[in-house]
Amino acid sequence: MNRTLATLKPQAGIVAAPMEPKPQYGVEAGGVADQPVEEAGMTPEVIQKLQDKATLLTTERKKRGKSVPEELVKPEQVRQFQTLASHPGLHSASVPGILSMDVCPTDTSKILTGGNDKNAAIFNKDTEQVITILKGHTKKVTSVIYHPEE
Repeated sequence: MNRTLATLKPQAGIVAAPMEPKPQYGVEAGGVADQPVEEAGMTPEVIQKLQDKATLLTTERKKRGKSVPEELVKPEQVRQFQTLASHPGLHSASVPGILSMDVCPTDTSKILTGGNDKNAAIFNKDTEQVITILKGHTKKVTSVIYHPEE
């Protein structure tokens, strides 16, 4: 340990390298002396414009959220809907729920569904049979789509 201290002591006297003098930016260097430094940030006028725009956008969003789209089906019409077919065995009974569906464009009897049970199922509505169940997803299948040509 004494050897380490002995080697450190001579080096302890070493001070940081002397700093190079900063270049002169005044009149001597051909520039303009004492230029005012502009403050960084936004001016109060800019801040006010941003706040006004934010208020305008917020009120427009609130108006849109309160109005119901005209093309939306009315509740009275939904009450008149009838169940034409029911196929409860498509997905797991322990984790029920179909989250997405698509119809095959080349064979409309084939329906692809994605469910809460992390599976996608292909179902033939004419024969009322499950063609296949596609397993292996790690999360709910929230979107399914048939390839447009296959």
